Amino acid sequence: MANFTIPAARPFAFTMPEKAARLALLMIDWQRDFLEEGGFGHVLGNDVSSLQAALAPATAVLHACRRNGVPVIHTLEAHDAALSNCPPAKRRRCPAIGTCLEASRGRVLVAGEPGNAIVNAVAPLHGEMLVHKPGKGAFYNTALHDQLTRLGVTHLLVTGVMSNGGRHARMYGGLHETGMWSLASANGSPSGPSSIVSSTSSRAAWGVYM
Repeated sequence: MANFTIPAARPFAFTMPEKAARLALLMIDWQRDFLEEGGFGHVLGNDVSSLQAALAPATAVLHACRRNGVPVIHTLEAHDAALSNCPPAKRRRCPAIGTCLEASRGRVLVAGEPGNAIVNAVAPLHGEMLVHKPGKGAFYNTALHDQLTRLGVTHLLVTGVMSNGGRHARMYGGLHETGMWSLASANGSPSGPSSIVSSTSSRAAWGVYM
């Protein structure tokens, strides 16, 4: 991985750290609630086909990182059963949270419910980190920053299924404060360097997202 640079990244080239352990892959919210027909996102009127199309390249990135010893961190937008960590304003904007829209999926965006699970294609392996987060940003009210610091991570690869707002919440809101270099992918996840279009020092705080 030493001296490997992705020149096609924007707004400037992205250089991988010399040690794989300094790089981490952040897999954002690849959960059934958002990806499947009949799930929460689909019920809200979202076109889940574009998210499903991003799953294959995201899986390829995940497998490549595992082969090269890159730490993998998965996130889930999930709340506790009592919704005590769901902000009142969020519940007011989205009253479906915590309700059961379909019996087989359980309660919407509640940790441990079937619909809140990560889809099989990118499901966490034993030992991979899983972060439950009550908001869009992965760093808000979670231990993610402390975990990354403990691992000595300086660079992040990011794939995910959320909207531009969700990506900004992670890439800007959290990474701007950590000082980590981050790379997001086009159309979900890249299959090779030529399709990676976003590179940002989190201090620069912007990029072209998935």
